[in-house]
Amino acid sequence: MYAFSLNLPFFPPFSVFRVSGDGVKSADIPVPLLDVPLVHDFAITQRFIIFPDNQLVMRPMELAKGEMPLACDPNKTPRFCLLPRYALPEESALKAQWFEAPGVNCLHYLNAWEEGTNEVVLITSVLSPVERILQIPANCSSTLSEIRFNTRTGGVEQRIICSGIELEFGVINQKYTGRKTRYAYIAEGGFPYYNGVVKVDLMQSGSKQECIVGKREFGEGKYGGEPFFVEARAAKSEDHGYLLCLVGDEKGGVSELLVMDALSPSLEVIAAIELPVRVPPGFHGCFVNEQQLAQQKL
Repeated sequence: MYAFSLNLPFFPPFSVFRVSGDGVKSADIPVPLLDVPLVHDFAITQRFIIFPDNQLVMRPMELAKGEMPLACDPNKTPRFCLLPRYALPEESALKAQWFEAPGVNCLHYLNAWEEGTNEVVLITSVLSPVERILQIPANCSSTLSEIRFNTRTGGVEQRIICSGIELEFGVINQKYTGRKTRYAYIAEGGFPYYNGVVKVDLMQSGSKQECIVGKREFGEGKYGGEPFFVEARAAKSEDHGYLLCLVGDEKGGVSELLVMDALSPSLEVIAAIELPVRVPPGFHGCFVNEQQLAQQKL
């Protein structure tokens, strides 16, 4: 498992670390940042950690004064740090490679992988205009995109995968983390009101009619959160499995766990399990199985 920590008031503010299958934590690897960007997520490939440095900046001293601790820095250019996954703490500043990506502000990442010797691919939703994300509900577009980093030239290229639709909180078959994936499952709408979930073919590019190969709308007054993919036993393909999503009826007050067929073009609902408590719209996190819960108790 890979994770990051915020180490204020120390600098650099962020570090990444890994935890082995038997629960041994590695040393913290500092990410050489100059300020404190708002970071929700990062990505890994087989060789790299991809860490963002966006225009949304945290200002802890403002919080101490009772003021808004987040601001958008219009003079800052978004960028990404590629750091070797197994770099030693003292090597991070030397081995980090930075890529400037004007206009590419993101909070959540679906997956990343390497192609050939010099190409690193990142799949993410790009937010624009970024300053509007601080509004609730958020008043900015969220465009599913592919970002390519060339580690030889330092170049960055952006390809819009799916236009004309707001997509955020995406997931993949976790078995393919850090490796090339074809399918993603993403909430549709604007935070926190996601009115459906879609299945996207990441190898396509164009309008929503071209890239969306599965879709489920929750219905009037019903809003969901972040979906989660569970692979079927003896799965025959990357998308052979089930999609889980928590959905709340804002009028009726009832929340359900939907279990959908990930292979179905309509993401057919196999089961709808009523929950004993209300789940608010935009709720996000991850699901764990019984074995993972047992490990956590240890």
